[in-house]
Amino acid sequence: MNKIVKNSFIILLLMMLITPLSAQAFSWKNIFSWGKQSEVIPEQVVELNQNQKSIAQQKLNTWVRAYKGEGLSLLISQPDSLNITEAELNYILQARLEIMKNPPVKDIQASLTDDKFIIDGYALIPWEGKIHLEVAVNVLEDQLYFYVQKARYKGFYVPGFLVGRLLYKELESVSDFFFSDQDVKLQDISIQDGVLNLTIN
Repeated sequence: MNKIVKNSFIILLLMMLITPLSAQAFSWKNIFSWGKQSEVIPEQVVELNQNQKSIAQQKLNTWVRAYKGEGLSLLISQPDSLNITEAELNYILQARLEIMKNPPVKDIQASLTDDKFIIDGYALIPWEGKIHLEVAVNVLEDQLYFYVQKARYKGFYVPGFLVGRLLYKELESVSDFFFSDQDVKLQDISIQDGVLNLTIN
């Protein structure tokens, strides 16, 4: 994956994301019952006004600076950056995609609900097709764990553990970012009322 695509995934995952190996086990039952399961339909994306867009951009800038070398201490000094609304997340994702020469996805929408990220969009590379992911995130033993609970590509079920394996290499550095400092680390990540909350100390 080229550098600009990799960076887009890093920013995406810093804000939510999209994983070390998923704990979702392969299940034939899931395959046969997939069509019967009620798929979560994301709500319409909330549009931000100019002031809200400015705040979202400031949060993104803070995360980029922290990731590029200023570290978690920068995030602690600007605690507003540790709480990201669903609307802010979608604005940030769209803003990142717009500046990319060859974006990996389009029409992407993220929902924050039931302690998980729900991501819908249309993949452009390496193959085109509609994608749907449901990902829960936990902090355990100084590592971020992304559990791919559901995944679909072009309407077909994809076992979560396979998606986890495909993403593992790209996301390992994201987990390292949160736990490389011995004095300051990510303690918790939660989703409540459409807001992503990170606890760092």
